[in-house]
Amino acid sequence: MKSVTIFCSSSSNVSPIFFSEIGELAKSLVQNQYRVLYGGSKSGLMGHLADQALKLEGEVIGILPDCFNNDDVKHDHLSLMHHTQDLFERKKLMIEQGDAFVIFPGGLGTLDEALEVITLKQIGLIDKPIVFLDLMDFWKPQLESFVYLKEHGMISQDLDNLYHVCESHKQVISILNQELGL
Repeated sequence: MKSVTIFCSSSSNVSPIFFSEIGELAKSLVQNQYRVLYGGSKSGLMGHLADQALKLEGEVIGILPDCFNNDDVKHDHLSLMHHTQDLFERKKLMIEQGDAFVIFPGGLGTLDEALEVITLKQIGLIDKPIVFLDLMDFWKPQLESFVYLKEHGMISQDLDNLYHVCESHKQVISILNQELGL
């Protein structure tokens, strides 16, 4: 079974559209026999992703740093929970254990994780699919900044070789199935 690392927000103060789409993404991942790997929180989009996948008897693995290992944050009903010393170790484990990465709308932590995997792919340390789920043009300003960097010679690779951009969970699954050979 392939693991898909989902980078997303733990915030609950987001549009209901994001909750709906991450729930559909969880459903599609389980239906397509993917293991969900994520940040281990029970709150916000993270918690909804895990709850929806678990409700369908999917396998969900959380990776939680010690700074968030408390009853207000940690999800207690996952298939497996890894604990790490800090955010750096968490990110490293999420990258190592993921066969692909989905960048769902999120905040600074999600952006940090996205930039890390793109950079690792750019320098050849990983060769795994990266997919931005650009729901409601959420990632448009960031993606335009990558084009700006490319136009100014700061990124030498073709951006299409670094990541994919989708507008829905259906497109994400299609790309994952194609890229992972399923």
